[in-house]
Amino acid sequence: MGHPTRAEQPVPGGSRADLATRTLDLAELAGIRQADRIRVQGLPHHTLDLFEKTVRLIEDVGSVATEDLPTIRFIPQQEDLRARFKLAEILGSYSTLNTLLDRYAPAYELTRTMAEAHQVGELADHEIALLEDYRNQIEQALEHASRHISLCVTTGFTDDELRELNEVLTEARSRYQALDSVLGMRLIHDVEQAVQRLAELREKIATVQRTLSGIFLIDTEIMFVPSADLVRIVNDIFKAIGNPFVVEHIDGTLLLAARNQLIQVMSFYAYYGREQIYRVFAASPGKAGRKAVADYIRGEIRTLFSVCKASNKLILTRVMDDAEREFEISVEALQVEAANRAIAEVNRLAPPPPPPPPPPPPTLLSRIASWLFRSPGEGDPPRHA
Repeated sequence: MGHPTRAEQPVPGGSRADLATRTLDLAELAGIRQADRIRVQGLPHHTLDLFEKTVRLIEDVGSVATEDLPTIRFIPQQEDLRARFKLAEILGSYSTLNTLLDRYAPAYELTRTMAEAHQVGELADHEIALLEDYRNQIEQALEHASRHISLCVTTGFTDDELRELNEVLTEARSRYQALDSVLGMRLIHDVEQAVQRLAELREKIATVQRTLSGIFLIDTEIMFVPSADLVRIVNDIFKAIGNPFVVEHIDGTLLLAARNQLIQVMSFYAYYGREQIYRVFAASPGKAGRKAVADYIRGEIRTLFSVCKASNKLILTRVMDDAEREFEISVEALQVEAANRAIAEVNRLAPPPPPPPPPPPPTLLSRIASWLFRSPGEGDPPRHA
């Protein structure tokens, strides 16, 4: 793409996926000047914050008076089983403990092989699902551990056992960060692919020609905008803007380009991509026809967004020499802007309503009534001096 992204720089997990080989100009697609900057509003990373809080709780547990705190029940008597039981109790299950300690876990092995950002584009859907499941396991184990530790159920742990628990959680945090980086790089890659696909759709839209009557002349096969493609694009973009890793590493110009193109393509999809709604004006060219089209457009866009699963929100700030401007990326904001744009385009391109017919000539009765009920002096011949 013409406008380089921060993700091309050698930051940990930054995206370098194919951008240099593409010809798209991100600044042009985003509607900004080359000198402008796009600032992305940060998102809190609740999981990593919870890791930090949980580890601090483990470090501070030795300062708590243990005789006043509840103890874990049914601890095995055999010393070699006791520590493992306590770790499983904290993390939620033996299965979770084994998963976190297994250095040959398939998802962990896959994570370690994704050392380069360009490799994430090769991940298959089932591999992504495997990584997401493993990350969810770690998150659930962390939440379980945090709840138990906050209730002081670490009472009865020896110093060695607390150190082992700390090591397990530290390893889990390291694995989570690796997973987060790989999945985050993949989301950035998906946004780049979404921008590329949207640009292709916009190129097709630009080939539309309008006749004098307001009807478009196009090849319906070429101009068909698949609903499934749009749903996937919207989901990819909204999954990305809800991910703290993505928000930290992605170039805001890429997100603004995605936002602007999505509004344009969805507008066209709503007012023409499904069917040629200008025929409504031929049957009812007055206000009723325009209202019917506006309602149709809003309904199409609402239907499309209702299929999408992700619903995150992000603020982009365009920093110019003399001013700043904010852009919101959310389902509600895009839905409103796409509908308004589509309605305005329909009103601009649709044939104007026909002029009102001339008034009928007055009848004899109306002329007599007009003369009888005229005002005093009205219609009298002028007086001469």
